Amino acid sequence: MTSMTSPTTRIVIGGVDTHGHTHHAAVIDNIGRQLGDREFTATPAGYRALAAWLGQHGTLEMIGVEGTGFLWNMVRIIAGTLLEVGLGRHAPESIDAMLAARDRRSSGGTAPAQGLYLQWIRFKAENA
Repeated sequence: MTSMTSPTTRIVIGGVDTHGHTHHAAVIDNIGRQLGDREFTATPAGYRALAAWLGQHGTLEMIGVEGTGFLWNMVRIIAGTLLEVGLGRHAPESIDAMLAARDRRSSGGTAPAQGLYLQWIRFKAENA
């Protein structure tokens, strides 16, 4: 029996845990089965590889980002830039140039707050 869902039409959800020098990514399908996990370097080449790896598993419908610190609107900027790449307004390879420019104006737009939400905040105990 063949599957009715091919990898290119399968809906997937990605998650990224950011660290100083590496990012760990995982991808699951829409019913929660883990399809893979992998670690990437926190470099422009690593970001490109991470985005390409997530896309190999299917249509990325949702992504979660976890880290120890974010700048104002950072997740909305990441989401907006990825959305513009997905819509063909920027080539995936252009992310490298955006990061190298170190200029916010070179990246994609800021995604609207609709559809994005804060799921949780964790704090370390002050004496930890």
